[in-house]
Amino acid sequence: MFILIRAIVYATAFIGFFLIAIPARVIAWSGLSRPEDFGVAQAAGLAAVVLGALLVAGCILTFVFIGRGTQAPFDPPRRLVARGPYRVVRNPMYVGAALAMSGAALFYRSWPLMAYVAVFLAVMHLFVVVYEEPTLRDTFGDAYAAYCANVGRWVPRAAQKPVWFALIAAGVWVQALDAQPAWRDPSPHQQRFVVVEPSVRLEVLDWGGTGRPLVFVSCYLTGHAYDDIAPKLTDRFRVYGFTRRGFGASDRPEGGYTLQRSADDLLAVLDALQMQKPILAANSCGGWTVTLLAVQHPGRLGGLAYLEAADDPMLTLDDYDFPAVDLAKLPKRIERPPLDYSSFDAYRRTQKVRSGVAFPEAELRHGFGVKPDGSLGPELMSRTIRQAVTSGSRSKPDFARVRVPVLAVFQTPEPFDEVVKEYVIENDEQREALRLRHQVGRIMATRWEKDLRAAVPSAKIVELPGASLYMFLSNEADIIRELRAFAATLQP
Repeated sequence: MFILIRAIVYATAFIGFFLIAIPARVIAWSGLSRPEDFGVAQAAGLAAVVLGALLVAGCILTFVFIGRGTQAPFDPPRRLVARGPYRVVRNPMYVGAALAMSGAALFYRSWPLMAYVAVFLAVMHLFVVVYEEPTLRDTFGDAYAAYCANVGRWVPRAAQKPVWFALIAAGVWVQALDAQPAWRDPSPHQQRFVVVEPSVRLEVLDWGGTGRPLVFVSCYLTGHAYDDIAPKLTDRFRVYGFTRRGFGASDRPEGGYTLQRSADDLLAVLDALQMQKPILAANSCGGWTVTLLAVQHPGRLGGLAYLEAADDPMLTLDDYDFPAVDLAKLPKRIERPPLDYSSFDAYRRTQKVRSGVAFPEAELRHGFGVKPDGSLGPELMSRTIRQAVTSGSRSKPDFARVRVPVLAVFQTPEPFDEVVKEYVIENDEQREALRLRHQVGRIMATRWEKDLRAAVPSAKIVELPGASLYMFLSNEADIIRELRAFAATLQP
């Protein structure tokens, strides 16, 4: 019984370090998360993990009950072990460990983890050849020599090779069956991770470039939302994209979604990457984060650029002088095609038709699972986290305490003559109802501009008629122009 306890202790250390701790770090470093879809690759990978684990467990028990020892080099078996899995190959425990990790690599479709398996086998081979086999030869003499003559080190002898190669062929077949053409993000960025808490890493995309740091900060989009615009700014800025906790490749802890924590996370990223006087370019509720950071740490920033992000979420309908609109008289909108989930290209085409913008494919791949046929799977975004970020963190922006230069770009409604083209208007009442509702966007933008200018008189305010909420996509050239002009006015 004492031998079994020792063997379990040693196995726990071996498995915990080589088969759990290191692979977990490789997966985390690769930015992978558990696949949302359970396909052929996941089933085959899980089966390989189970078979590998059972093989390792069988080896340990064989050592204990037949060899009267353990698998540890410093507490070896007293008898030559040539039974059980050791009748097939001389190192089945290492084979089982490699099989389990290969299964995990298949489950996650992780080439870095597969590379670790290759390194693990290379190290184990060196250990076996340099230390283990000479020691066993000295200990068991002719009996071990005869065993080596009949049993292969890693590959079974000739009589068993057909089975061995059949298993390999089956694995290759499964890979080919489930494989999709490898997709690579065409945007020329480096993916980095910054630790902001002991168990929380955040993704930061780095497009390189020269000049003042420019950091794009979203609400619940990832840094990949800026894959198109960012490379076009690298001649003037060192461009980064920040992915807040809970989204994309950043970690998703259970808590930490307050506005203060978001500002602290962003500050930790600025400090870790040693950014000096960066411009923070925020979109949507990302503006709440950069405003708080500017209030609390004005000396760390060079400027704020609000890209449809200088709103006040605490204003209610009563705070706006909206006209009374009879919703029953609004005309019907011309029907637009539904979003097509059959492929990422199809989704982007229909998204462009429906909303005027199409997210970069990398952004969509962080927002949706991918089915084996290449179509879009379930949405990956946690609705609970999104709610915490967009609603639970609302507070009145303290623009009056912002002491850094400000650029604010607001979307305003496109001309009414363009709006009517999207509706079927049957009479003057419908036209008038639509005209009144069209004024709502203008009234909201005017109120936000007025409040910002009262708090920050020096703010540069720009209006983009007809722009999308994601104006860095719908009005890319305008945003590039305004960011360049804004940076030119800043102190070094």
